[in-house]
Amino acid sequence: MKITKQQLKQIIKEELNEISGKQRAHDERVAAQRTQRAAKETEAEELKKLLGHDWDVNVRMLEDRYQLTVNKAIPAKRDIK
Repeated sequence: MKITKQQLKQIIKEELNEISGKQRAHDERVAAQRTQRAAKETEAEELKKLLGHDWDVNVRMLEDRYQLTVNKAIPAKRDIK
């Protein structure tokens, strides 16, 4: 089966449009995740200030959303000579 140059151009155009739409959707999801993470990072910093140095506050992606996890801080080991 032969296709004309015009048909080939049309096929390429359609494929690029499909890829562009998927890329836009992906970019929008990534931008939304960045915004969510930034908000949780701010919340984590405020919580760290309230709790003090005895606690670690981490931001993690769990169940498709960013969540804070709080753990008791492990004291640093001192070098004993």
